[in-house]
Amino acid sequence: MKCNPQFAALFAYQAEELVGHSSAIWFLSVENWQIVGNEANAVAERGEPYEFEQEFVRKNGERIWCRVAGRILDPHNWARLDLGLHRHHRGQAARKRGVRRSSRTMTR
Repeated sequence: MKCNPQFAALFAYQAEELVGHSSAIWFLSVENWQIVGNEANAVAERGEPYEFEQEFVRKNGERIWCRVAGRILDPHNWARLDLGLHRHHRGQAARKRGVRRSSRTMTR
């Protein structure tokens, strides 16, 4: 993976620490990562942007809620994507229940 320093800092990493790692390290479990990835891929394959809310895990184990929005820039090269990730304020995160909502929360 390749990312900018601000993105890495959101998860309490240095950008160079993430080189060669999967984004699965931010998810609550590999299963959760696979589910979210499959849902996002299905939306992206249709050429549509995707958006969802997700609880992630920082390097220090702290859990944080984020809103994720993205789109594939080149359908022939999924490594080229535009991804935005914004951390929720603590008050918003406290109102969330469960790990994440079902795929119905993804933009279709």
